[in-house]
Amino acid sequence: GGDCDDADATVYYGAAEACDAKDNDCDGQINESFFDTYDAGASPNNSLAAAYSLGDFSSGALWKSGKVTLSGLTFHTSTDEDWFWFEAEDEWYANLSLDVVVSGVPSGASYTVELYATSSSRGSPTLKDSASGSGVLKAEFEGATLSGDEDYWGVRVYASTWTAGACSGTYSIDISASQSI
Repeated sequence: GGDCDDADATVYYGAAEACDAKDNDCDGQINESFFDTYDAGASPNNSLAAAYSLGDFSSGALWKSGKVTLSGLTFHTSTDEDWFWFEAEDEWYANLSLDVVVSGVPSGASYTVELYATSSSRGSPTLKDSASGSGVLKAEFEGATLSGDEDYWGVRVYASTWTAGACSGTYSIDISASQSI
């Protein structure tokens, strides 16, 4: 009567959220205490449409070193995905080189990283490379883009298999980019 699951003593209003794939505090969200910076709030980055923008590689302050590191990422549920989007303007360049390295993923499961490209912001992306497994995962692209104007790039990371305890572990993504004339 006083909670949202009378059959489970760990589930009740005001309970601390545990990393166990249950809505322990009866608020309609699972494992929300384990959301990362990019998942917090009403619009998590779980889809291409909601991808977190990393800005423009050629002029953005985030990219001054040619590399972006995203850390403290989590997989708080089996359906959690992390999507990131950036622009790598190639109108003045002939070749683009991208390396996406995912490391520190929680053990006991399998993960996938995918690298996408498209000529319009978040429109009909084409998969360029992917890697699956555990440990360190790497997706990459090197060379001339297919049509010469695939300026927008997306990175998707998700758990192919997931264990309930995975939400308490964090992982990081390193994206390195360079262009040549």
